[in-house]
Amino acid sequence: MLKHGGGRILNVASTAAFQPRPFASVYFAAKRLFYNFTEALDVEMDGKPVSVSCLCPGPTDTGFFKTAGWGEPPLSKFGKLTPREVAKAGLKGMEQNRSVIIPGLLNQMLTLTPRFGPRRLTARITATLIKPSYT
Repeated sequence: MLKHGGGRILNVASTAAFQPRPFASVYFAAKRLFYNFTEALDVEMDGKPVSVSCLCPGPTDTGFFKTAGWGEPPLSKFGKLTPREVAKAGLKGMEQNRSVIIPGLLNQMLTLTPRFGPRRLTARITATLIKPSYT
């Protein structure tokens, strides 16, 4: 990209990147990896014609939770975004050179709450939201 005059990178993580979650630990850790990778790469590209963004959607109406065997998250009843809404937010944020893009006000608020309490407590609370698929 640098050799060709620049470009944009949009990595996709999830609001899962912002909290530990038992029974889905590898998935949530992988989302955190993409989030951290994006932030680091974005700084590496400072002053260069390449922007790096990370899209962190919350529950999206795709059937993902059913396929994963997790059931619907309790907060989904307050409104899941459509794939189109998530994609539009990602493109808009990327065009604005935002390094982190969290579509939806509720999702933005939910990514803040784990920062205010002990992480172990957050893990215990989130463990009640996703039931293990192997039991």
